[in-house]
Amino acid sequence: MLQRINLGLDVRAREDPPTGSLSIYRYGVAGLTLWCLLLLTGCVGERIAPKSAAPVPPVATLPAEKPAPVARPKIERPPAVATWSIGAASCATNMYLKSDIAEISISLLQTSALWLSYTDVPTRRSRPRVTRPALLEFVGPRGHWATQGRQQHDGSILFPLDGDDSLFDLLTLLNGGTLTLRSFHVPVRILVVQTAGDEGQAWFDCARAKIL
Repeated sequence: MLQRINLGLDVRAREDPPTGSLSIYRYGVAGLTLWCLLLLTGCVGERIAPKSAAPVPPVATLPAEKPAPVARPKIERPPAVATWSIGAASCATNMYLKSDIAEISISLLQTSALWLSYTDVPTRRSRPRVTRPALLEFVGPRGHWATQGRQQHDGSILFPLDGDDSLFDLLTLLNGGTLTLRSFHVPVRILVVQTAGDEGQAWFDCARAKIL
């Protein structure tokens, strides 16, 4: 009888687990379920998460083109006509080329040297402090030549006609042509030289007699 009672207790104990074990079991199942839900939610969230769009590169813009500079017309003064002024047939006095923009005097020194002195018209009020180089070019039907000179403190420019060709240079100038002055202190000057005529020929003969 006693054995049955124990047996019945064992069976009942096996059929009815203790209340504490049941609570642990329930909490374990709930925790496992929650963990699966969290894991499932994380996986789904990773799948349905929108992908970040790739950054759009900035559109390259071409620099604005600078407007082409407007070419200003170059203003050139028309050539001035220069005429001869010869006071006497003797080469002891100077003879002159006169125009509206310049005056040139031609002189024969006692050393038998020919010199041309160029002066602007009207005469410059401000005098240069230093002398500067200048170039005088001549082109005519009888020939062409060029000579270098220097500006003087009084504003004039002296050009020598020296060497073996000095008489030839003078003769070509007396027969007319174009004189061009190039200097740093004045714009380019162009003079159209008229022929000197018989007076110029007489002055040339006098100078040739003294030089030769």
